[in-house]
Amino acid sequence: MINFDIYPKENSVGSDVTITVRIVQTSVTLCILLFLMGACTAAHADQQWSAPNENFRGMPSINPTYSASISSSVIYAQNGQRNEAPGQLRKNATGFFRPIPVATTVQPARENLTTILTRIVERQRAFAEDIKVTAILILVVIAIVIAYLVFRWRRKKNERPVKPVEPADLVGTSPGIRTTVLDIPAGQSGSNQQSDNRVQFPPSLEKKFADAEFIGEGGLAKVFRAKNMKTGETVAIKVPARFDEETGIHFTRDILHWQELHHKNIIQVRSSNILPVPYIEMEYATTSLAGQKLPLDEKRALAIIHGVAEGLAYAHERGIIHRDIKPENILLDASGIPKITDWGLAKAIEDPRQTAALSFSPAYAAPEQVAPDIFGKPGVGTDIYQLGVLFCELLTGSVPFSRKSLHETTNAIVSDKPEIRLWEGSHVDEIQLIIQKCLEKQPQDRYRSVTAFLSDLDKISGG
Repeated sequence: MINFDIYPKENSVGSDVTITVRIVQTSVTLCILLFLMGACTAAHADQQWSAPNENFRGMPSINPTYSASISSSVIYAQNGQRNEAPGQLRKNATGFFRPIPVATTVQPARENLTTILTRIVERQRAFAEDIKVTAILILVVIAIVIAYLVFRWRRKKNERPVKPVEPADLVGTSPGIRTTVLDIPAGQSGSNQQSDNRVQFPPSLEKKFADAEFIGEGGLAKVFRAKNMKTGETVAIKVPARFDEETGIHFTRDILHWQELHHKNIIQVRSSNILPVPYIEMEYATTSLAGQKLPLDEKRALAIIHGVAEGLAYAHERGIIHRDIKPENILLDASGIPKITDWGLAKAIEDPRQTAALSFSPAYAAPEQVAPDIFGKPGVGTDIYQLGVLFCELLTGSVPFSRKSLHETTNAIVSDKPEIRLWEGSHVDEIQLIIQKCLEKQPQDRYRSVTAFLSDLDKISGG
């Protein structure tokens, strides 16, 4: 997996606080460990200094540092009422005189006062050195934390925010994330926006693109309108919304699959790269279906769904399935032509590998996306199913399975019959049959291809 540059993530205040807290925690732990190590070393040294020296047990010391004092205990032989001094002769029982024995006792060797004072001073010096080293380490860690915070503060201070835009409506998207859809005519900057709503355009891209304006954000990406410095064309710049493994997978898939698709009903990719930061430069469209007031009249709905189907048929012919067809991913250019965007969940039809992280929009999910063990793997039929959901929403203003919770929604997709409301039009019955065929639970019961779907649409428009 690709792990992109973390610059945008650094703009998060929560991230700064988390990093700082971790640095402080690590530093304090390190200092405590060092202090405990020093204390253990001092305790061990104390034990060695206070232990008796084996060289001086039971014998006079020959070490000049120590002295073994031999005291001659004069033993006086008791003779009546008086003691005789050592060395005197005393008559024994046989009548002979013998010298009184002199007994010697060896006292344990002891350190003199100078040695004891010297060792106390050495011990205090060693303890002072431990304290000094620990204090220096604590000061170094504090200096590093302060330097980091100053660096972050200066960097944020020098950041130049992009031109703000007017707030827009919020609509739900996948999975459980809200998408901001902004319909802003080119040239409008919305300068009255509050500064706390500003979104930073990557500074490293400012040499390529000028006058960047934030126009939308989804679960995986942020989109800016900008001017290409080389061509002068107004383009849309897509950058990752966050920097984690799942986003990296979808963003690189965007680049791999999208840049090979060239069709009037697919947003064109102008350029893409992962350096200096990951980005996709693409064709700019003024609005999306999510910004339209639904339901649409039958004729307009037929025109839009026909264009989307043509774009999908082109992608399927080249072995690419989209797997995330919904109003947010259908843009409209100035002339109202629908164009499919956001191929981050796209996959090669023949690719046997499973997606690392399953992701879809619950209200538009096909049964095989919700329960692949029962209905099989997503494929061409997934796009056809989502095409039917979109068609239903354009005509009725609601999706076939609209429930209060995610659990209820997924259960309805797997087991319930679709709820298709009536609308005013000339081909209600025919269109209902088309939508119902798209929404069959089993993929093999739906249209075999988008081309077959287009064939039935053409019959309606021709009649």
